[in-house]
Amino acid sequence: MRFFVLTNNPMVLDECASEADIVFEPVSIRGIFEEAASYVSQGHRLLTHPLSGSVKPGETPYKSMLVASEVSSEMDFASARLASEALFACDKFADKTSLYDERTLHDLQLVDFSLIQGALRSARNESS
Repeated sequence: MRFFVLTNNPMVLDECASEADIVFEPVSIRGIFEEAASYVSQGHRLLTHPLSGSVKPGETPYKSMLVASEVSSEMDFASARLASEALFACDKFADKTSLYDERTLHDLQLVDFSLIQGALRSARNESS
């Protein structure tokens, strides 16, 4: 299965570029969820949950997701539901990320990077 990583995390862009195709969008976490919803509306499927890792959208500015490269003529309704729920969660939680210092932001990049690394390992194992 072919896929790409949709992310706003600069660490993922730097560290995963040799492992997978990366679509980097320098936007908010809400912007990443909107991008994911846009890909789903074009016929792509989300391969990882937008809210993985138990980190609420208002608590981190970074998110990376695996998205299927193949485009279907029909929208994947499970992916559409996940993208919609992620956007709803964004609106539900207050954004605290402007209060973070550089060290905290780096730590949050590392959390997101670790999560997508696990997903990439899993996806590669399924492909082989």
